[in-house]
Amino acid sequence: MPTDPDDVDWKDPDVADWLRGLADDDDDPADLPPSILCDSSLGEDAVAAAPFLVDVAVGAAVGWGRADGVEHTVERHGAVATLAAMVSPEFETRGDSARVRAAVAARVADLAALADDANWLVRAHTYLVLGACDGPADVLLRRWDAETDADARAALLIALPARSPEAAGSVVVPAVLGGAPSHRLAGAVGLHRAGLPFPAGAGAAVAAALRAGGKISEELVRDPVREFLVDSADEAFVADLLTDVSRQREPVSPDVGYALDDRVGRSRREPGRVLPVVAPLLHHGDPETRRMAAERMHEGGRAAAAFADDLARLAGVLPERSATRLVSPEVLALSTLVRLNDPRWVEPACRTWKARRALDLSHDFGYLPLGADLLATIGAAFAAADGPRVVAGLAGAVALLAGATRSWDAQRRLLRSLEPTLRAAATVAPVPTSTALLHLGLADERDLRTVAADDDAGTAAAAAVALLRRTGDAGPLAAALRRRNPTVDVAAGILRPVLLTGDGPGEAALTALAELIRPLPMDASVPMRLLAAHVLLRSGDPVEATRLVPVGLTHWLAHEHALRIAVELRDPALEPALRDHLTGPQTPLAARALLALGVGRADVTGPVLHWMAGCDEYDPIVAACTDLLDPMALPRLRDLADSDGRAARGGIHSSVIWRDERHRDAVRAGVAALEARV
Repeated sequence: MPTDPDDVDWKDPDVADWLRGLADDDDDPADLPPSILCDSSLGEDAVAAAPFLVDVAVGAAVGWGRADGVEHTVERHGAVATLAAMVSPEFETRGDSARVRAAVAARVADLAALADDANWLVRAHTYLVLGACDGPADVLLRRWDAETDADARAALLIALPARSPEAAGSVVVPAVLGGAPSHRLAGAVGLHRAGLPFPAGAGAAVAAALRAGGKISEELVRDPVREFLVDSADEAFVADLLTDVSRQREPVSPDVGYALDDRVGRSRREPGRVLPVVAPLLHHGDPETRRMAAERMHEGGRAAAAFADDLARLAGVLPERSATRLVSPEVLALSTLVRLNDPRWVEPACRTWKARRALDLSHDFGYLPLGADLLATIGAAFAAADGPRVVAGLAGAVALLAGATRSWDAQRRLLRSLEPTLRAAATVAPVPTSTALLHLGLADERDLRTVAADDDAGTAAAAAVALLRRTGDAGPLAAALRRRNPTVDVAAGILRPVLLTGDGPGEAALTALAELIRPLPMDASVPMRLLAAHVLLRSGDPVEATRLVPVGLTHWLAHEHALRIAVELRDPALEPALRDHLTGPQTPLAARALLALGVGRADVTGPVLHWMAGCDEYDPIVAACTDLLDPMALPRLRDLADSDGRAARGGIHSSVIWRDERHRDAVRAGVAALEARV
């Protein structure tokens, strides 16, 4: 076994210096955060560091530590605190957790002497290490009788259940039910970590501790509430705790709010359990508690529909209260009604717009199928609109709704019933109404020119592209490019939709696009060269496309376009490169290109299913089921739709559950489409 840190082949070479700094009390260990606690790839370093840390803790770092060989409190504390963190369940995401604990357990007898240290932090962290690493139970029991520091006693309550089930019953359970607030929380953490059942009444007792402001020192446990509220398998305890929280008149602890945030996103069942708890808190006297409840509703998905009356009541006070805060409880309630397609969002929104207050609804549309009642309410609001700000707000909301349903054709068709209303509002709010008509595929040339001249670069470019395709007029698109002054690669991305949207551009649009491309530098731009090659291919000349598609398939900005060209090109030489893209973000395009080459659906079904598990766009999922999948995929598709695990995980936090629910709808529609094909 190495006796000097320099004898170890560390993955992170800074660990050796960190250990030396820790062994020298001239350095503050707090200023030397070890990568072995932060980087999940450094489990080997943590295993190798454990014996050195024990040496520092017990004053045995001979030859590489302090020259005088004398123990110092700062050394002991820094070393044993790091050991406690390394073996804590809070760090169990690291793959080598069991090996790290085993490495510390091999020296636990040496550490036991620190249970009697004069410094309470050294003692407390030692208790945690002994509890996690098979330390002697008799030492912990002896210290329970002798320990006088309240925080160190909390550490004993965390450590004892894992080492002594008898002590759990005689010491920890009474502390959970009737101890000081911090000791109730610590005992709950200890029972949870040991996998022991909670006693009857523990939920109410812990809730009372939280109401009383109970805290465990962050030196010992980072997030105790999360441990027993989110990770606990004792559903009866959790239910009792949450029931008590839902009834409390005192402000709810922020720690509970954060834990509920984690819990509501844990699985597809959880919103149905958590939202009934927070619903009564929507009308709590404390504004921060109201906001916490509104946040959980806002992110909780369709389960919030059961509490739409409460949300409408809260949103109904707008704009008189809180409209100046974008994250106020009232605005969050309105935003949740928008996500539910509940028509009751329209009236308070109109009042807010009339009062010249901002509403950001940009992430709130497109999660649920539209209802005729919402469309009727929007139409009536347009008719009764009191002033141009209200008209503009309504038109902007319809534009957002239309944009959010661009990949959901059935919803776009319903929205088109608003065309007469939008046209009537165009003189008051030309840009948002024209933008809505653009997203709905109803924009005429005047609408397209209105949007193309707008300052919103994204929609302006989309309108200019549509105008070029329809009329062959490249002027608005050229102007949009000048306003944005993009790099040549970004310019290629702006011009590309001329080729890729709809059934293909006409001859005039192709000619105009070629004229736009001609003055742009192409030598160093794979995306632009590929775009030019695609224009030639559409004009009947495949030579450049055949030469450049293999290059584009390996380019981070051009590979999607290259795959789209490959679908048209049908070049058998591309098959190996296309198979490589089956595992990338453009799996459906690669699969379509391979099917165009004659590859069977069975060959692409596995990768397409893997892609589908993380996609939340409605029509692309249904199209993949209809066009790409082999019928053998049906059992896996049904599992994907009915499992409790979430598919959508990334993106905006408050939208994850909503997108996951839309994903489930799409997969179920895909199952129906595939069954119909069979």
